[in-house]
Order: sequence, then C-alpha cells, then structure tokens
Amino acid sequence: MKSRKDFELDLDFTLRDLIEDELLTESVEKKQPPRFTDESIDQLMKQVYAKIEREALATFHSSQPWALVQWALSNILKNEAVNEATTNIANNLVSPVVDWQEQSYDPIAKYRQKLIADGKPDHSIGTILMPITRFVARNGRKGHYSNEDIIEHISHLRTDGYIKKHKITLWLCAECSSQVADKPLGLDERTNAFKKYKQQPCPKCGSVEKVKHAEMRWDRVPYKPTTIYNEVVQLKQFFEFLHGKNWAMPVAMPAVPEREEMYQPMLSDDELECLIFTSLFESIPAEWVVRLAASTLYGCRVSELGDIKIYLDGEASYIYIKTRKKGLKKRQPIPQILLPIFAVDIQPMKEWKLQYILKSMCKKAEINLPERAGWHSLRRRVVTDVYEKTTAKEMPIINYFRWSNKQRHLSQLPTYVKSNVEETDRQILSEHPILEMWNTIIPYLMMWHPEYSTNAKALNLYNEMI
Repeated sequence: MKSRKDFELDLDFTLRDLIEDELLTESVEKKQPPRFTDESIDQLMKQVYAKIEREALATFHSSQPWALVQWALSNILKNEAVNEATTNIANNLVSPVVDWQEQSYDPIAKYRQKLIADGKPDHSIGTILMPITRFVARNGRKGHYSNEDIIEHISHLRTDGYIKKHKITLWLCAECSSQVADKPLGLDERTNAFKKYKQQPCPKCGSVEKVKHAEMRWDRVPYKPTTIYNEVVQLKQFFEFLHGKNWAMPVAMPAVPEREEMYQPMLSDDELECLIFTSLFESIPAEWVVRLAASTLYGCRVSELGDIKIYLDGEASYIYIKTRKKGLKKRQPIPQILLPIFAVDIQPMKEWKLQYILKSMCKKAEINLPERAGWHSLRRRVVTDVYEKTTAKEMPIINYFRWSNKQRHLSQLPTYVKSNVEETDRQILSEHPILEMWNTIIPYLMMWHPEYSTNAKALNLYNEMI
C-alpha cells in the first residue's frame, strides 16, 4: 500500500539535474552518445546562473534571493500553484545561484558600498543604482566592461526605448464582451450605473447596452531626453569607479536637456481636487489621507512622506518633515481647521509602498497618472498653485517648500532677508489654494469615514472647532 510519502513532491532536484536531464534527452532524440563532461557542465552552470541573475535584475531590479525565487516561480514553476511546497522548490533551485553570487565579483554591490562611503542617503542610492542595474542586467557581472558593451547599451537606450505595460478599459455590449473575455460578464457589471458611458454605443457593434471589459496592452515607448541624460551620467560615474579616473567614455556625452525637453509630469487642478475628494468617497485608510494632506499642503517629496512627525497642541500644532535636498529643516504649522485630519496614528512607510498608495488612489479617482509620475507630480502642482494664486514672495515660497536657499540666482537675497519663517509659512497657509478643498470634506470625513467617525480624538477636535 502506498503511504503519504509516495505522494509528496520531490524537493531534492537541482538546476544541474534539470540541465543534465535536458542534455540527455537531446542526445537520445538525436541518437547520439552524451558529449558532455563534469567540467563542461560546470562552465555551463555558471552561464545559467548568470542568465538567471540578469533575468531577475531585468524583471525585479534586484538580484537578491527573493527576486531569484520570484523569477523561478514565474518561469521554471510557472504552471504550478504557488504554495509552501513550490516555494521550497524555488528556494532549492536558486540556492546554487546564491552560492555563485557570493563567490563572484558583484559590481553593483561594490558600487553601492562606494555610495554609502560617500555619504549618499538611502533614497538617493536606490535612484542612482537603477540605470546601473539595467546595464548589468543586459551585460552581466564584470569587473571591466568593453567599449562595445557600453556603446551597444547606450545605442539601445536611444533607439529601442522600453516596453510599457498598461491596462485599458473597453465598454462593449454583452455579446461582444463574451467573445473577448474568458467568460461572459454578469448583468451586475453593466455600465448603466456609470452615466457618462450609458449613452455611448459599443465600439464593435453599436449596441447601447454595454459591460465593462479590461485588457492589457504593451507599447514601446522611447526614453525622454532627460532620462537618457541622467542614465548616461550615472553610468559614466559607475564606469570610472570600475575602470579608474583616466578611463574615457567611448561615446559623446548627451547635452543637458533644454527646459522644454525636461520631463516633469504634473497633475491638473481638477485631478488634484478629484484625488482629495476620493479620500472621502472611497474611504481610503486614514494613514493615506494624512499623507495626501501633507503632500497637497506642504508639497512633500516621497522621501519625506515616509516618516513625517505630527504634534497636536492647539494653535501650537505642527508637522515636522525630514527635509531632503539640503533644504531648511523646520517645523511647519498645521491650520486649526485641519487638526482633525491629522489626529490619527501613522507609521513609517517605505517609498515603494508610498508609490503603490498613490497609484491606488489615482485608480480609485479614475485619474490617469502620467508616465513615470509619482508624488512629485503633486508637489509641482502645489508649488505652481501657491506661486500663481497667493501673494507670497519668492523667498517665503522657497522656505515653505524646504528648498536650499544657496542658489546662485538668489545672489545675496537670503543673506539680507530676515523674515520670520514660521510667520511666512502661516501667511502662505492662510491663502493656500488647496486648503478650502480639505476644509469642505472634513465634516463628511467625521461622519462617514470608518476610521475618523470612530476616532474620539479627531471628533473632539472637530467638535471644538464648530
């Protein structure tokens, strides 16, 4: 009688076993004796390990064990259900790759150490390493890269661009939808609840009665001049680290992009308003609401949003933003009418999670976030509105948004102007064009939002205001 062990998955096979089985199968099919030795298999396995690492770098921008495991689950074990057993198999498969990584030269890790020694902050190191990760993903680990490697890669940047994967929504009739979807969509998914789509005919057959159908598309998009410039500059510094200061770039450095070529995506006023009201209509988590408020009021960078500190004490309430980019580090006042919004506990967040949060909120608000846009697209909108719609002067605006005032075009202005920064911040907040939007939704947040409506501290602050 068979026991339970007879039905358990065999976790003992390795990548080498898979390669040897494949070579033996090929020999049998060609009716030839096996022509490989242990030495040739060893050399082949190093190439396989390098290939797996490059694929993980290209897909997940990381060569850490977690990325290797995810690659194995997505490729080698793609037809298997992901569970504890298959995860163990994936760990077993990539373990020799991890051993190979530890024994071979890793240019990315070496350069990361150099950036840490230079005193670069963590959020900057991640940005700097992105173009280098893309290069190593295409060319592999080396202590020295040939001119041919570099020329080919930069040519690829200029001509091939990248593949953009995105989802589009189609509004089709029930019959047409059943032809393109895996299964017909139910009546509850019809779009007659969406007034703006109700009278638009199906693009395939002209029927007015439609259902929602989503499909993925892949477009090839060229890199912007700004992106190419930044990539080449970072790669040049990386190559100088590997090859020495006397090394010369084999291609001409790209010119600094003109201002009109700079890619600086920015949300519109309507999109920003829609995003703010989504915090009410979609009941997004209170931690998200606080960070959205901080972003739209103080123009926080994503590296600053991760660990903001809030102190509530009546008129002395303030938010402390850990300023980046060598800007002014200071407390910034919180308007009294907005104290209930900030009366929640928030925990530090990683930048990747903050980016996910923004994309999630934009999706709920039906906002098409611009290509490669993030929280800075909100910051640009807020800065523009404060500059155009308030009476604030240049120096107070610079201080309010926590820029460094050691900019050449300011000449001696920062030396002579001695305005009280807290007072100018309060003046800007009193005229802030976004403030009224938040003031409008506060009563409804206190009534309808599941977290604010049960938060005694927020409710007390709101009741004191009214």
